[in-house]
Amino acid sequence: MYTKPQKYWETNSTEIKKLAKQLGTPAAIYKFVIGHLSYDFSRVSNNQPRRGALQVLKDPSSAVCLEFTDLFIALARSAGIPAREINGFAYTQNSKQQPLSEKNDVLHSWPEYYDFDVGTWIMVDPTWGGTTGGVDYFNLLDFDHIAFVIKGTDSQYPVPAGGYKINGKEQKKDIKIDFAKSAIAPLLPFSFITQTKNSYMAGFPISGDITIYNSGNSMLSGQTVLLQVSNLKPTQQTIIFPDIPPYGHKTIPFSYKSPVFLTKLTDILTISVGNKKATYQMHIQPFDISSVPIYITGGIISVISLIIIFTITRRTGRI
Repeated sequence: MYTKPQKYWETNSTEIKKLAKQLGTPAAIYKFVIGHLSYDFSRVSNNQPRRGALQVLKDPSSAVCLEFTDLFIALARSAGIPAREINGFAYTQNSKQQPLSEKNDVLHSWPEYYDFDVGTWIMVDPTWGGTTGGVDYFNLLDFDHIAFVIKGTDSQYPVPAGGYKINGKEQKKDIKIDFAKSAIAPLLPFSFITQTKNSYMAGFPISGDITIYNSGNSMLSGQTVLLQVSNLKPTQQTIIFPDIPPYGHKTIPFSYKSPVFLTKLTDILTISVGNKKATYQMHIQPFDISSVPIYITGGIISVISLIIIFTITRRTGRI
């Protein structure tokens, strides 16, 4: 989906295919784009139409952020690297070094590509890489880029906030950015719950779920959960939870080996997460055939009978 040609991303053109084959990697494509294109500040005020990757490749002297983005995406896709476009707000204190040129509002465009080695999308900004005289916007993008929309299956849609204009009011700005007077202190409260049964039947799996809730306003880094029991196996195990975003939650299952059919015991499950701890009673009852539905009992008896008949047949060589 993210390597297909689209309007402005002419991945099948001879020139782009040949160049993409030569470059091959996102880093090489990024370096080529910032070295090949020249930012045209006059186009910001003139509001000239989008040119697309192929046209700006042939005439690199007049490009804005859209063309830097289009050329990167087209070359990456042609090289088999999934790539897509980001439109959003980017904070800049110097519009000459870090220009904004998405329509008539304070918006910006930049691309991202998919890195198969780390399994995630990576944002880069070849426009600012080219206009700042060498600042690296490939290996580590700043936190000044805030995505409004992602364009991947369509090079023209969705349209970001600020991109919808009313006839006669094209020059009116629709995006207003305010900054907080002071930083909000990070809050990292979290809680967890465990879902287990009060009673388990011996001979069958013993399992449950642990859910961690992040009720804070900051990312909760990965948590190590310690589970301890006295009689079940294993007596101690750890579960590693991934990072949990603000107000999010994650659920991970846990299990113990099935005790033998005649086991009868009560074990205490102790769960520790950070400085929080909780205990649960787990009652293991011996296997009781009378508690099993009649059709299951009949099936078990039939299977046992077949096993006995098969064993006798193999030993005697006859039925």
